[in-house]
Amino acid sequence: MNQNEDTVTRGPGTLLAAARIRHGLPLAEISARTRIARHLLEALESENWSELPAPVYVRGFIRLYAREVGVDPRVPLGMLDTQAEARVEAEVRAQTEAEAADRQATWDSVRWRAAYSVAIGLIVAVTLAALFSVSPPKIEARSLSPSTAPATEAGPRPQP
Repeated sequence: MNQNEDTVTRGPGTLLAAARIRHGLPLAEISARTRIARHLLEALESENWSELPAPVYVRGFIRLYAREVGVDPRVPLGMLDTQAEARVEAEVRAQTEAEAADRQATWDSVRWRAAYSVAIGLIVAVTLAALFSVSPPKIEARSLSPSTAPATEAGPRPQP
């Protein structure tokens, strides 16, 4: 791997740690010279960004550290910016994909609800059509029994 590829694949913390080791400087000495707490320098070397303070401080740490180990501060700062841009792009891409998945899930839900509504409507319509298409049974007029039938003027009356 040539030096340019090495710089691209490594981050700023790895570059600074390699320069420190190349110069034979212990981390405690860098901490004393820069007045940056050792645990922060360790986090910087391991590129554990969550343990470091705000980016403005990290940039200052990188500048101080780079000067102490004889590295042009623009190189690790450029690497930091490239990594930050890549992280932001990845976050934006992930958020966009998540939003697209949410929209798709919402539309899928709406489609299913619409399909169920149409199916229920069809079932109700078919049921009502079947009920109204069948003619009601004819009710035959039943004759009343002679004892309860009203007497007619034309006909004889039954004898008791």
